[in-house]
Amino acid sequence: DDKRLIPDFILHFPDNRDVVVDSKVNIMHYELYVNAEDEATRSQLLKEHIASVRRQVDLLAKKDYSSFLDSGYGKLNFVIMYMFHEGALNLALMNDNGLWKYAYDNGVLIMGPQTMYMNLRVLELMWTQNRQLNNQQAIINAAEEMIKRVQVFAERFKSIEDDFNATQRHFVELKRSIANSGQSIITSARHVMDFGVKENKKKASIDVVFPKDEGLAIINDNIEIEASEASTESIS
Repeated sequence: DDKRLIPDFILHFPDNRDVVVDSKVNIMHYELYVNAEDEATRSQLLKEHIASVRRQVDLLAKKDYSSFLDSGYGKLNFVIMYMFHEGALNLALMNDNGLWKYAYDNGVLIMGPQTMYMNLRVLELMWTQNRQLNNQQAIINAAEEMIKRVQVFAERFKSIEDDFNATQRHFVELKRSIANSGQSIITSARHVMDFGVKENKKKASIDVVFPKDEGLAIINDNIEIEASEASTESIS
């Protein structure tokens, strides 16, 4: 009867795995067994108690609880049959040696209060470990992202440094081209002025803009820049 497919509770394990727990076990024959006064009655009630437990195993083995699981969850290949009375469980197991294996082979795990408590403790530990693993992975992901950003910064910094050094070299080359020595245009202009050509009085004087001792300063600047670049390369 599909209307009776109602689990008592569901255990949610990590990785979206669910285990259905059913505790609808009839222990009426156990209670009668405990209160029976003669051995013959007790023997008969014991057989009926074991048969009742086996019937519940067969019933759970045939039930399909998958429709009760949340979307995205997968069920494990067994159902827990919880017997809330430890004495009723022990009596059945001690007098039917094949009961537990029979249930297990049919996808049913029989548990009493003690074993259920142990199972819940294991479940708690599994969730704790799962959260720890998730936290560790989150830390690793954050560290990898930080390293990635540092690498991007280092690449950009190196690119800007290279561009800056290149600009310095071009500037020194430009100043060298207008130095007082060599084949600079300033040297050529001064030679022409030596022949009597006059400067435009409305413009700044060449000697003011480009002092005659600037050539030495340019050479010194170039030496300092080259020394600085060599030092940077040796450090890197």
